[in-house]
Amino acid sequence: MISKLPLLQKELIEYAATKRLYILRILYGIVVYGAFLLYWSNLTKYSNIVQVLGSGKYLLRNIFHINIITIYLVLPIMSANIITAEKEKRTLLLILITRLGPSFILLEKFLSLVIFMFSFLIMSFPLIYVSYLLGGFTNAEVFLAIYIQLQTVVQIAVIGLLFSCCCRTFLKSLVATYIFTGVLYITLPIFFPLKYYYKKYPFSSWQVVDYTIPIWCLVIALLWIAQYFLRRYPLQRDQRSVPRRGDSSAAIIKTTIANISRPIVWREGTYDNWSLKTKIFFITGIIIGVGMMYNPTHHYRDKLVIIYFLALAIATLFLTIKSATLFQSEIKHQTWDVLLTTTMTTKEIYWQKVMVLTRFTVYLIILLSLYALSTVSASHISSYYQRFSLQKKWIYAITFTCVIFTCIQWSMTWLGLVLRKNPKIAMIAMSILTAWCILPIILARLLNTSSIVLLSPMSVFQGIIAGRIPNYRLVRYDPYIDRGFHFALLFFVIMTAVCFIMAYNSAQKHIRPNE
Repeated sequence: MISKLPLLQKELIEYAATKRLYILRILYGIVVYGAFLLYWSNLTKYSNIVQVLGSGKYLLRNIFHINIITIYLVLPIMSANIITAEKEKRTLLLILITRLGPSFILLEKFLSLVIFMFSFLIMSFPLIYVSYLLGGFTNAEVFLAIYIQLQTVVQIAVIGLLFSCCCRTFLKSLVATYIFTGVLYITLPIFFPLKYYYKKYPFSSWQVVDYTIPIWCLVIALLWIAQYFLRRYPLQRDQRSVPRRGDSSAAIIKTTIANISRPIVWREGTYDNWSLKTKIFFITGIIIGVGMMYNPTHHYRDKLVIIYFLALAIATLFLTIKSATLFQSEIKHQTWDVLLTTTMTTKEIYWQKVMVLTRFTVYLIILLSLYALSTVSASHISSYYQRFSLQKKWIYAITFTCVIFTCIQWSMTWLGLVLRKNPKIAMIAMSILTAWCILPIILARLLNTSSIVLLSPMSVFQGIIAGRIPNYRLVRYDPYIDRGFHFALLFFVIMTAVCFIMAYNSAQKHIRPNE
């Protein structure tokens, strides 16, 4: 059967021959079975087996959470690259002229993504069987968990496939996939599969299929739109190759020559040379930020917190990709060799590229500071649980924004210098950020301590908004709370310094290895 689907066969063979996918499977197995061993160690404290019965529902829920995080972390990167990789290798036109046609091309690419993702998730099925033996849930809950995972895989694969057909490069496709998914889930919760898992409905397991019909309709619609863009790809390619009317070589000559003592900064860092998307991003962000600062009352607290969190997530995504591809963009535009033949030293090339990135980071920090001040002002209520004053929360919020985004800039710059392939960079970068946000929270729960939780940026963000350490209950004026936040910010500063040194040393090794 699979021999009749040649493109699917080709994709599966390539997945089987890719080394990093085996590493991902090993890491996934370590995480899911490590979580099972930790859970099982908690069960061994009971001397009577009757006390263990009924605890399988917690194991099933933990496995479900790990699988969902894996889907949202790995699948967007794979799906966003599945068509753009053919575009960058210039093999998409050759595939389009075969007998397959756009419909079968999309179908086989889509099936390869689903099969690839379930090769991960199938490793957790033995643990689902163990949880079933422990009891505590019905067959309908097992069906619901597997069904929601399947629907999430299909939905994310189709969204990534759509933007892989629309966008020219992998990075644009990845950013569009994450942003579209987040906006879709927030504005239209009916298309959020996890909603049907957590919310209890008085219906059977088969009736949930009826309630999720809109999600399947969305999948079909997105596949049709992806087919439309794939059919138009040869026409768009021809239009890009035709020069526009009125273009001439004299039009690119400027009457005045600016001071180009720093040519890289002049080429990339000036506002006139910014792309239209970057300008729209900052202008829209400033408008929303100013609107948030206008009368931030308690009535809009939840909305402001959501907007602030989304702004942090989008800014982190943009800065991560821009930092990790700081030098890869020169290789992509085939200007790297030309840059190395100039009279600039390695240090000059590195610092000029970093100056452009630092300017972008400063703009992000200023923009997010508007969001932070508005959100903190709206969420501040004088009560027992608010252990910080409003002025102190302002200081913590601005300091947290500056330190975290500076740390992301240098760490991702180092990662982009060490690695060369964009999909590998994106996958490792997203894995590092996810582990940084989640692992301290898990360790804090396992070790039953609240101090480790502040090593997570997510917990610090929650603590600044709430005015206290998450899950920490003490008297109102406990000095440990201030010391905890000071320790967390100091830890982030040390991480930033270490990443800065690593990035600088890597630049000396990788920009001009023989210098």
